[in-house]
Amino acid sequence: SNLPDDLPRVAADPALLEQVLVNVLDNAMKYAPAGGFVRVSATPQGYQVVLSVTDEGVGIAPEDLPHVFDSFYRAKRGDRVAPGTGLGLAIARGLMEAMGGSIEAISPRPDAPAEGAPGTVIQLRLPLAP
Repeated sequence: SNLPDDLPRVAADPALLEQVLVNVLDNAMKYAPAGGFVRVSATPQGYQVVLSVTDEGVGIAPEDLPHVFDSFYRAKRGDRVAPGTGLGLAIARGLMEAMGGSIEAISPRPDAPAEGAPGTVIQLRLPLAP
């Protein structure tokens, strides 16, 4: 993980944020290959902190990207549907919005190698604490 010591405080409920991170990390682990990485980083951007969870997995197909936060939506993984209920990212979105934040999926990840897996970045945006 890459979490700077001087990261500003955010306006968030600790229990809700923990649940969001559990859901996002669980999802990233489902799609990351054995031995692959899942990286957590955070950076201040204006009046927000952006938490990023990055994996080097199979990525999200363009047609699936708009739906990954929908309830019961599970993207296909090769020739099968990924395991789970399809609620983890939907719950994460609801909790982020309840805290005044937002969540976004980016795939392929910006630093994906030309000949490697595309991977995904889930970005959590939270407002700074007053």
